[in-house]
Amino acid sequence: MKFYKQDEVGARGWFIGNYPEALVQTDKFEVCYDEVERNICEPHYHTRCTEIVLIIEGTVVAGGKTCKKGDIVVFEKGDVNDMVGITDYKIVVIKIPAGGNDKVEL
Repeated sequence: MKFYKQDEVGARGWFIGNYPEALVQTDKFEVCYDEVERNICEPHYHTRCTEIVLIIEGTVVAGGKTCKKGDIVVFEKGDVNDMVGITDYKIVVIKIPAGGNDKVEL
């Protein structure tokens, strides 16, 4: 059994994936835990990956729809992730497949 603090592994909350800092190395998928302040929006899309977001706390708007704790938003390859917090929020993000510099910021 091993224990880690989030800031000891990964970058920006990404702790599973295809990069040297990852706690678990895999090219199949990436996993991130993030805590985001309300009103922050970093619109982007991926040219290769599907991004799946589980909201574990707070309320966000994505694609014009309000989502809250327990909701899951799936951004298919090419869909714009325009998620913005109505409140501070916490999320778990999974990207499939892992890796690549496929993020296009808008």
